[in-house]
Amino acid sequence: MKKKTAMILVTVLMLGLSAGCGKAASEPVSSQEVSSESAAQETDSSVSASEGEIDLESLKTLGDAFALPGKDENIEQRATTEDKYVYVFSVGGVPYRVSADLPADVSKKLFALEFDENYEKNEMELVSGLEIKTRENLNEQILPQSELDALVGKTGKELFDAGWRSGSFYNTETLEVWLEYGPFAYKMHFDGKVPPEEADDFDVYEGLADKKVLDAVFEGLEDASYVE
Repeated sequence: MKKKTAMILVTVLMLGLSAGCGKAASEPVSSQEVSSESAAQETDSSVSASEGEIDLESLKTLGDAFALPGKDENIEQRATTEDKYVYVFSVGGVPYRVSADLPADVSKKLFALEFDENYEKNEMELVSGLEIKTRENLNEQILPQSELDALVGKTGKELFDAGWRSGSFYNTETLEVWLEYGPFAYKMHFDGKVPPEEADDFDVYEGLADKKVLDAVFEGLEDASYVE
């Protein structure tokens, strides 16, 4: 289980919380910005942007990734585990994730940082020299609609047992729920109803355990810094 040492820097999506609506958190990248079509088109490790072509393999350290031009400042995520640092960013509408091994001495210094106005700057200085170990074009991990269609009829328990996680929004009136798989969220509609008296204390894992999926579609980038 990871422990985050920095706030996820994403735009907050303010959803109208009418009666029966659940939680709302960070805004995912919309399906227009990160689409299944773009995932199919991205077959190499570079992307064309206004500043030119970016080659992920050219990023040797986290500092290289931090310094990339043309990034969407509203789509950045940083997280640490005890032995790993994860950085997510987007260029030209395409999200990327890089990670580096986190030495014990650097980890100790990170966890000792104060959460003040200089936190982000101090954090980046501590980890900038770390060598990048993994580089991912996250579009390649978007589940195709055919796989989502195959989920119709499965119960929530079956999904959770297969690695799906509760996302950042649910509506107990319509039983529309965002569930996460990998770095993305998918909007799912389940059968059944939630009694009004249970809506305020609705638990996605328990409440959907015996409910079946009616339909599922790609929603967007969610907690992409999540690592097992």
